[in-house]
Amino acid sequence: MIVCCFFLNLGIPNERKECRRIVDGCIRQIQQIATIWKDVLTDSVYVRALGSLVAYTLSVFTKMVLNKEDITEVDAQEIEKELAILLKAFEDLMKIGGQQTIQAFCEADYHKTKEIIFCLRESLLNIADRWCEGKGPLAHWLKADQIKQLIRALFQNTDRRAQVLENIN
Repeated sequence: MIVCCFFLNLGIPNERKECRRIVDGCIRQIQQIATIWKDVLTDSVYVRALGSLVAYTLSVFTKMVLNKEDITEVDAQEIEKELAILLKAFEDLMKIGGQQTIQAFCEADYHKTKEIIFCLRESLLNIADRWCEGKGPLAHWLKADQIKQLIRALFQNTDRRAQVLENIN
């Protein structure tokens, strides 16, 4: 379903187009399943079942980002955009009676994705502030080693980065 070089070289139009195609394909597949399930399952069973698919899909995408060793500025912008599209589509799918259910049924993966999106678009200082000595929202949804890996992938090796990494534990 997802190739190993996904989220790479997104400054190249063909790579960006392929990334867009993959994200759209994932959304479309889950939308098709949701359409079928909505007609045959009760609302409570529907959101639990769909929540499992959505959570798994989000976990796959977040693992790909967290395992990257180098993320260019262009790649970070495009990854952030694609993850936001994915989240919006899933939020829309998981509305029942006008009520949002994604946070209840995909809590950890949903918030982890939102925090990764935050990191992809923010400065090193804002990320450190959101970590908040291991007490902030970033620390609640991501482990110290995950945020360190993401910081290493996103930011050049500077004294400032080293200081931030040292404070994350």
